[in-house]
Amino acid sequence: MNTKYKLILLYLHHIQKSKNKGMTIVFAMAIGVVMALAAGTMLLGSQAKQSQVSAENAKSEGYGMSQVAATNFINTLNQQGMRYLLLYPDKCDSTNTTNCWERATQTTNPPQFREHLASCDADTTGITGKANEVVELADRTEWRDITDPRNPNKLIGQYRLIEYSYDGTIGQAPGLGKLTIEGRKIDGTAGDYQRIGSNSKSLTQATSRVEIQIPVQPNNNNIPGLWLKSGTISTDDSYTPTNNIVQGDVWLNDCNADPETLEANGNIIGGQALQMSIDFPSLPTIPTNAYVVTELSASASNYLSQPQTPMVAGILRTFLDKALKTVIGEVALANTFDIQFPRPGDTPTDTDANGIPIYEYKVSNITNTNTININAYDAATNTRRKVIFYLEGDLNPSGGGAIYHTCPSGTACKPTDFAIYGYKATGGKICLAGTHQVEAFIFAPTYEGGVKGGGAGTDGAGIKGSLWLNKWSSDPNCRSNGNNIMVTQTGAWTDLGVELDGRLPPQPSPVSKVTQKEVDPN
Repeated sequence: MNTKYKLILLYLHHIQKSKNKGMTIVFAMAIGVVMALAAGTMLLGSQAKQSQVSAENAKSEGYGMSQVAATNFINTLNQQGMRYLLLYPDKCDSTNTTNCWERATQTTNPPQFREHLASCDADTTGITGKANEVVELADRTEWRDITDPRNPNKLIGQYRLIEYSYDGTIGQAPGLGKLTIEGRKIDGTAGDYQRIGSNSKSLTQATSRVEIQIPVQPNNNNIPGLWLKSGTISTDDSYTPTNNIVQGDVWLNDCNADPETLEANGNIIGGQALQMSIDFPSLPTIPTNAYVVTELSASASNYLSQPQTPMVAGILRTFLDKALKTVIGEVALANTFDIQFPRPGDTPTDTDANGIPIYEYKVSNITNTNTININAYDAATNTRRKVIFYLEGDLNPSGGGAIYHTCPSGTACKPTDFAIYGYKATGGKICLAGTHQVEAFIFAPTYEGGVKGGGAGTDGAGIKGSLWLNKWSSDPNCRSNGNNIMVTQTGAWTDLGVELDGRLPPQPSPVSKVTQKEVDPN
């Protein structure tokens, strides 16, 4: 081969060899760049996924906080005196300018529920702490703390009201309440929410909004066993409770009476003592066709008087008095004569909404030394009937006399089928015998009352039903001395013949629906 061409080939080979070495380096560098980019992409993806997971966890925790918040809010609305708010929206609008939470402290055209917020902490204008609390509840801008139950200083979350609306006739049940609330997860110290910006992106991600639907029903719960306008369960005019026991709820209107003291003292069994702002309802009007009994005493002649036959009744009274005194003597009459209601020959004076016959008697006084038997169950026809005494004087059984009314077991008869209404203006007394238990509803708003002697018979003592009085008697001749159960709460509002005109708080039913809503970023 020509030396010249040989040198050229050697040069080209040398050049090509050098070029291959350079490409190896470039290729290696390219692979390194690609791998770095892939690793970076994977790292960024992992970080994004981790952020997404963190955001979802925060949102989940926020949802949990919103559920806790809703429970707290509902518990607040379920407090005594606050339950009426379930019947009203939190904000007023053009169609409802008065009846809403935010107007709870208004004295000019106050909302309908304002009277139910009455409490013992009212200021000189009549505004109560409860009313101020309601206005605060209506604030949609304030975040409220949720603290650790084990450490009240540890903040675990916050919530705020978005809206409460009421589907139904405002102020009346039944209806449907809709509570929309936001919750968010925050770790910190209680009271520090002012220093946590609500516009923070992390807080926005951690916030959850839910709508809770609450069916609201009329109140059909049991009636109170004992309702006192003044004082408490004491045997004197102090507020120191005696050892008398009520099996059921006790309602107290007196601001100086302490419900917690009664519960701590063991005066309440199977119920609770409550400070109530609701006043007594009005007594029913005495019907003009009620049988008139001038006095339930030892005299049988008074037991016979009836408005439908006044002349005949007068003749019968005179004749029977003389005949009985001649045959057995006046003293014997007082010891042997038992009175029964309804009396033989009496016909119903009215019927209730369910068609149950009612026998009504206007009585001046009950001071008998005999036994009064109330038969509110017709065994012959196996049906209920009601007996009502409109008492214009006192009920003060003495000696061996007493009122008996007991529903036979297995019948439709109810304890409150016998009722006594007291109409004496002042100073009235209702003193029940302490040797047995009478089933009745007794409503005497100006009277004092008690279970005389307080002894317990085989079936207990006092009253089974409900007793509404001005005060628990401190009179030694009327007051309750024993530590037995004096009142056993029995009955429902629908069993009574009085109306509270919608003043009873409504009854919330269990939550019917929970819906998660989108959070408004603004």
